[in-house]
Amino acid sequence: MLGYGANRSLAGIARKLGTDAPVPPVVVAAAALHDFDVVYSAHVSPYGAVPATLQPYAGHAIDVHVLHPDDAQVAAIDAYEPNYPRRELRDISLRLVDGTVLDAVEAYISLHGCLAIDGAVCAIADRDQQTVLALVRDRLARDQDLDDFILAGVRDPALQASRTAELRSDAIRFG
Repeated sequence: MLGYGANRSLAGIARKLGTDAPVPPVVVAAAALHDFDVVYSAHVSPYGAVPATLQPYAGHAIDVHVLHPDDAQVAAIDAYEPNYPRRELRDISLRLVDGTVLDAVEAYISLHGCLAIDGAVCAIADRDQQTVLALVRDRLARDQDLDDFILAGVRDPALQASRTAELRSDAIRFG
């Protein structure tokens, strides 16, 4: 399973597995995924962030982790990822640090698509979370203070869902 964004973090995986352990019981290997980038997803999470997703990007490579969870751990992560169905990516170039090359891997891909900013995807490396949240706020509630915008969505799941629906309206689909 591919780990990028929060799933690249051991703390993020531990949270999704429901453990307080500083290192979750998952085998992890560092790797480089070629011809992809980590971009912002076209949704606002329940906790008020604009999370990550993958998008093909020829000639680019990103640092990722390859996770080896057991079936129970996969089920726990699946349950934690309602906005990300797990998909198999085939015919890819994924090189582990030990030199092993994989041509297929499972990954969580946003069902909402990629956030469109000026008609293009926005790489996580190009803009920080604060900047992207401000851009989303400017699009959806221009006159609202950024902290108030974030808290309003966290407190009101229906509002967060309507915001996601608007962001999906011009989202860039995976691939």
